Amino acid sequence: MENIRLLVILTIMSSDNRSSTRETVELPARLKDGREGWTKNISATGVLMELDGNTALDSEVDFEIHLETSVGPLKLVARGKVVRVQPNGNRKGIAVQLLTSRLEPAE
Repeated sequence: MENIRLLVILTIMSSDNRSSTRETVELPARLKDGREGWTKNISATGVLMELDGNTALDSEVDFEIHLETSVGPLKLVARGKVVRVQPNGNRKGIAVQLLTSRLEPAE
């Protein structure tokens, strides 16, 4: 059920109507630089992830979020701008405003 709600949010992303409804969900996320972590929440306009290492405020990041759905495994491939960085123990929470995103079949 969780992935169905998320899939609806991701479908909204590709339409002209944006939604700021956040869905609390932990999904595996990977930055292009190889760092891995988890999403904390996601909406049509952004995502909050928890990762190891430092990410600079206002930097742009490329990342993937993997999800299992009833139609098979998919991945959200996205680019975003880091709009907030919050320490969380040894990890960092980063809030990313989505600039581009697309759904693709996962390998």
